Amino acid sequence: NATISPNPANALTPVVVSLNFSEPVKNVVLDKKGLPFVLDEMASQEQTYFYVMNDLSMVASGSYAISVTASDMAGNTLEDAIVDDLTLDTELPALESPCVYPAGSTVGDPCPDKIIDRLYKEGAEMWISFTLSEESSFQVFLDAAELPQCAENGAAENCCEQDGLQVDCRRVIEAGEEGSWEVTVSLVDLLGNSGDEDLGSVEYDGISPIGAAVFETNL
Repeated sequence: NATISPNPANALTPVVVSLNFSEPVKNVVLDKKGLPFVLDEMASQEQTYFYVMNDLSMVASGSYAISVTASDMAGNTLEDAIVDDLTLDTELPALESPCVYPAGSTVGDPCPDKIIDRLYKEGAEMWISFTLSEESSFQVFLDAAELPQCAENGAAENCCEQDGLQVDCRRVIEAGEEGSWEVTVSLVDLLGNSGDEDLGSVEYDGISPIGAAVFETNL
């Protein structure tokens, strides 16, 4: 018998083709369809062969019909026998049309090419919006603090709302907060391909001015 594992496969996990023949064979040729499979000579024997593909970085996503040709010691030939169709997904998940909206803007407003105002005051809403390129899990971080999904915490603010592949996150600046955040989105698709996207930094100031100006008048 013959197996390919894992199948389907992602961009990070080595793929192994295992060939187990009913008798000793020779002249084994694996039709790799151009994939960088290498024979594991240490693990292979007269009836069992292992081919390993470790580096998938330059392999295109798609379906590959892997087959094998081999002969037994008497010269009987098994020719171009299909092992299996190997499905590869080597594309990292990505964000489409990501936007950290300027102060005073919200989802649906035009997203400027350059953020002209990333300073948010007390009570201001910071909206983050993006579309997933494929079905994926995601996490939105403001520095190390995660903005949870609204469905998970039952809140209507300071969380992310997902509708299909569209995600809209809302963070309200609270009194007493001051500083800056680096906005990052971490993604993992269904096959385990993962990546991070940096959406830039924002500043926030929820602290009111302390004290009052004193004016001196010389009469």
